[in-house]
Amino acid sequence: MSSKAFYIAYDGPALENNQMAVKDLAPALLALSDLFDEANKVLNGSKADIRLDVKGTFKSGCFGIDLIVVQDLLASLINFLPSREAISTAADICEVLAFCGGSTMGLISVLRRLKGRKIKRIDAIDKKAVIYVDEEQIETEIAVIELLRNSRAREAVDASIAQPLEKEGIETVAFTDTPADPNSFCTIRAEEAAYFKAPIIEDEELEHIEYETNV
Repeated sequence: MSSKAFYIAYDGPALENNQMAVKDLAPALLALSDLFDEANKVLNGSKADIRLDVKGTFKSGCFGIDLIVVQDLLASLINFLPSREAISTAADICEVLAFCGGSTMGLISVLRRLKGRKIKRIDAIDKKAVIYVDEEQIETEIAVIELLRNSRAREAVDASIAQPLEKEGIETVAFTDTPADPNSFCTIRAEEAAYFKAPIIEDEELEHIEYETNV
């Protein structure tokens, strides 16, 4: 079993009393759980189960929640896997999604850099990828490309980040895996909400992916 804790906080005038409407909070937390489910499927297939738990502590000054990602290796596979390296851990999944403070090329980070722009082309070499958009190149991982193409993952990002920021009085959502360090937070502001909206299915065509690999 592996686990990874992280912290997410919603902030703004509507939350100044450390209160958040259940109708806003519940869909956001369920969407986060769905997002980790999809990332686990992309990285591990059916080799491991994952769940997202609330640790039960709430921070003051905003509406913040301590969460922990818990991953269980399926017992039926333990004797057949060559090593634990074959499994992407809970920490790996947080990194791919960019819920860890130091992650610079995870899903959330890539969406923020894309700013809703249309992708021209993607080159993939083994597990790494380069996204070409306008005159910019964004380096990331193949797993992130798969999540960009995954409609459930994109809808989960929309529901956990974009939709709360579209509510009146919610101005930011921030997350980190080291809440004691104020500089570790990735903070997304309401004016950036559109970057995290799920695309219309017929518009989501990431074509022309060029792969190179060593044989």
